[in-house]
Amino acid sequence: MRGLLTCLLLALLPSGPALAAGGVNTAVGDVGPTRAVLWARAPAAAELNLWLREGRQLPSLQRIAVDADSDHAGHFVLEGLRPDTLYDYRVWAGDGPLQRGWHLGERGRFRTAPRPQDAAPVRLAFGADLGGGNVCRELGAGFPTLRAVRDYDPGLFLALGDMIYADSPCQSTGRFGASQLAAPAPARTLADYQARWRYTLADGDLSALRSTRPYIAIWDDHEIADDAGPAEPQSAALMAPARQAFLDYNPVPPSEPAGTLYRQLRWGRHLALFLLDTRQYRDAAGWPDDPTRPKSLLGRAQRQWLESALAGSDATWNVIVSSVPLSIPTGAPGQRDGWADGGDGSGYELELLALLRQLAAAGVGNVIFLAGDAHLPALLAHRPLADMPAFEVLEAIAGPLAASLGEAPTPDPTLNPQLLFARAPAAPPASRQAAEDWLNFGTVEIAADGALTLGFRNARNEPLFERRLSP
Repeated sequence: MRGLLTCLLLALLPSGPALAAGGVNTAVGDVGPTRAVLWARAPAAAELNLWLREGRQLPSLQRIAVDADSDHAGHFVLEGLRPDTLYDYRVWAGDGPLQRGWHLGERGRFRTAPRPQDAAPVRLAFGADLGGGNVCRELGAGFPTLRAVRDYDPGLFLALGDMIYADSPCQSTGRFGASQLAAPAPARTLADYQARWRYTLADGDLSALRSTRPYIAIWDDHEIADDAGPAEPQSAALMAPARQAFLDYNPVPPSEPAGTLYRQLRWGRHLALFLLDTRQYRDAAGWPDDPTRPKSLLGRAQRQWLESALAGSDATWNVIVSSVPLSIPTGAPGQRDGWADGGDGSGYELELLALLRQLAAAGVGNVIFLAGDAHLPALLAHRPLADMPAFEVLEAIAGPLAASLGEAPTPDPTLNPQLLFARAPAAPPASRQAAEDWLNFGTVEIAADGALTLGFRNARNEPLFERRLSP
């Protein structure tokens, strides 16, 4: 009788594609062993209803109200879940599934994380740089690299920032000759930023990826403006509306204080993720990185949190997610946007060196940085401390998912880098099909015994490179 009642209840629920006209859009965010965040957006002010089901159990019901203040989006915080368990859900707008006029609901599923003591395998994908340089949503094809990510079938996806280009136009003909859907104008107001998020999330593959796998999001400059920061005159006033739109459109958990984006996630015994916010707290890019007053990319509170969290980690692999790279200079000379300064003293290297020394002194090992922003795939090994030559960190850079392509890199020497892999075209691709060889995403696979494989795949889901690491 219980199983029959469950079937009847589910039969009453509306069904339909993620982006059906008048429908509800959803995304699964930070997932732990007993907790998850589910984002949903309705086409208008409404009460959103969530039915969540484990296996053949009766579904539980939750409701939240959404209105124009958040562009009709909201977050369900799901508590009391079972570790390493598959959940199905349905979300619809309206007072009930039998009321006339309710909108088509969206169904999805996700798996909770294993317990920290469980030696469970994990398979994740990561990427950055979506829709930049007039490489935007193609007519009929959307973003091909995201289809490749779905074909790879990761257990979770890390969005490393620049997942919209709020400051960049999208024209009807793209950089590589494809026919595209034009995007709204570059953003200056909250409504503008929300419109750019709607444009990007209307891609069916991105929407399906977000609704069926944990989608772990951080931001970078193009969610705001090029090389953005609170001390930059061109972007200081844009930080608040851009952050609000990011929160409105991504499945990030509520935080205290509100708007805090740096956080930690754990996936079984082998993987700890430390997600950085490299935008909200940074000093001005044009300031010199002076030993008497080192610049900060992270701000004091975030750096203290990171050092403490890493020192307390017992995970096999400690993966630090940074939107900007460690050793490939980005931004303009004299105003470097990432950690590396390229020799001109304008980066944030002193803070990074101090952080790495602190980790080495605390005995934190098996450290891997994941980064984007360089618009090419690369893997580097760093031995940054001359007096501690055994201390090594790896850096894996992925992207672009869909954006202009970077040039062959010249790493900054400060961290004593060894370039293990990099891939960039010698000349711009002649067509969109040719560009699929270069558009890419990264992969991390960890086996039950803790062995880790780093890799990169192109927009056809073809492997470009793999490196296996023992813990």
